[in-house]
Amino acid sequence: MKFTNKKDGITLALILITFYAWFTLLCYFNQLPFFILMPVAAIVIAFHGSLQHELIHNHPFKNQKLNDFLGHITPIPWLPYALYKISHMDHHSCPQYSHPEYDPETFLVSKKVYDQFSKPVKKIFDYNQTLLGRLILGPFISMYWIIKKELKFLLKGDFQNLKLFIPHYIVWFFFAILFQILGISLIEYIIFMAIPGYSVILIRSFLEHRPETIRTHQTCIVEAGPFFSFLFLNNNLHLVHHNDMNLPWYEIPRAYQKQKEHWLNLNGHYFFKGYREVFRQHLLSPTSKAWVEV
Repeated sequence: MKFTNKKDGITLALILITFYAWFTLLCYFNQLPFFILMPVAAIVIAFHGSLQHELIHNHPFKNQKLNDFLGHITPIPWLPYALYKISHMDHHSCPQYSHPEYDPETFLVSKKVYDQFSKPVKKIFDYNQTLLGRLILGPFISMYWIIKKELKFLLKGDFQNLKLFIPHYIVWFFFAILFQILGISLIEYIIFMAIPGYSVILIRSFLEHRPETIRTHQTCIVEAGPFFSFLFLNNNLHLVHHNDMNLPWYEIPRAYQKQKEHWLNLNGHYFFKGYREVFRQHLLSPTSKAWVEV
């Protein structure tokens, strides 16, 4: 079990600590008041999402099968790791970020699709372009897109993606037994732990990309403070990650600081001085329209 980098033992330790923290929260699920459970669970699950991102990008182990094994142990019941991995790698290789026909991770839709929505659905997608809307609606829209896409494959007789769900359902079969032992219902878990955690993950991805003609101008840099930088494992310096997607999380800040002006010039100064600025500018104000011309 060789590490990809010498310091990747830290990444493995963080993965094991996060699993332990998640399990501990489950053990105290019925004892903790929801106003303590929800924010703590949100942080733990969001941090797991950051670590899962490292696993996709060949850390901590050189053997990617070991990384994938750990990745399948996911606290998000509606998103199989294998599906997330394929989607994320397609995102990296797509010709234009935030383009609904190319980028599988975008929340934007084409103008044609948007025009076919009813007025209430248009309002939902418009509101989802604000940070508050993304926190509230984002997890449900993500669930909807995953279910819709996979059902579309099944109705066409395409069962190829089913194999991606097998490891996920095996893991969640054992989680279901654990939930039964601990007296936790799946619905309660989703409401009080999974959705809050996924919402926090969406804070990071909210401004990661924008529809711009110049490719390097499409990817954001957020100079976050210590808390969010660690929570997101420095992926807030997103342009640096996209420049070298196999760069481990602990080397990203140095790569950024070493050539800060280069990175800011490269992305057309698509930049925020911390998440306080992101919240101030976009909590209630949309980043863009919910649609793009294609």
